[in-house]
Amino acid sequence: MESQKRIQFLTKFFTFSLLSLFMVSCVWAGSSMKLTLDGKVLKNKNGETVTLRGVAIADPQHLDLKTWDRPGVNSVSRVKEIISLLKVNVIRLPILPESSEGTGFLNSPKAYFNNHLLPILEYCLTKKIYVIVDLHYVEDFTKVKKKAHKFWKILAPKLSGFPHIIYQAFNEATTPHNWEQYKDQIARPIIKIIRKSNPEAIVIVGSPRWNTLSVEVNNSPLDEKGVLYSVHIYPNEWKSANFNTKYLPLLKNHPVILSEWGFSQNPKLAKLYGDKDSYAYPLLKVFEENGGHHVAWVYDSLWVPSLLEKNHVMSQSFGEFFKNFINSKK
Repeated sequence: MESQKRIQFLTKFFTFSLLSLFMVSCVWAGSSMKLTLDGKVLKNKNGETVTLRGVAIADPQHLDLKTWDRPGVNSVSRVKEIISLLKVNVIRLPILPESSEGTGFLNSPKAYFNNHLLPILEYCLTKKIYVIVDLHYVEDFTKVKKKAHKFWKILAPKLSGFPHIIYQAFNEATTPHNWEQYKDQIARPIIKIIRKSNPEAIVIVGSPRWNTLSVEVNNSPLDEKGVLYSVHIYPNEWKSANFNTKYLPLLKNHPVILSEWGFSQNPKLAKLYGDKDSYAYPLLKVFEENGGHHVAWVYDSLWVPSLLEKNHVMSQSFGEFFKNFINSKK
């Protein structure tokens, strides 16, 4: 009996030791990935300039649990597929904090992190791919600010050992359309929470009205360093906005990430209806020319605008354009 217990103990000990060694080797291998902002320029530990070019997936928990929606797909397989097909250097993970179905990070933080988030973080680290961990609220920020703070108080300490994480404080605040109020209730408190565990974290901060208050952000930026400002520009916004007045000043003066862009050829999706020539290429061109970063939305067959068809192959419009564009980059 004693011999059996000893064998069980040694088995657990060596398993733990191997896992610990794996994590240490991964963190060491990815240590050069740690990012800092030098003015507008992102640099890694070796002093090399890094331009983030990537894509988002659907919520990892959805991919893992709702297998009937996407047969044969889970979150890790989706990430592996992206890395094998596309020359991206960042993958955005939209983490839903809660849902009417009782899922979401806040429903069961430990299970969500261990089962749906950690495997992706570990795999991306071995491949030297950055990960944007995104609190994916699309809400009136005054109604969910306490939950947003709670989300980061729980999650940020769990991410402190990973050098390849970029933190997106809040996906899209809808209302109120008040940048100063948003700074006080969302941006500053969440940056403080994140940096309690991760003092040098790069944090992505958007703005109300679905990340389109760019003039206000440019005129009154945050005092905090290490902030990437997020804008979301879909075809409706690209067509209606005077880009040179509304977005270009922010892009020229501050570090900016286009953390969502994409288009659809479905005329029923009016706000997303566009094409590569009048929307996608000119939009990415101006970001590339001005040192901006960009992440396409979304590598999925259900969420829209979709890069994939229902059979999980690249769509002929958005998907093929993105594949050709991203694979042309160094």
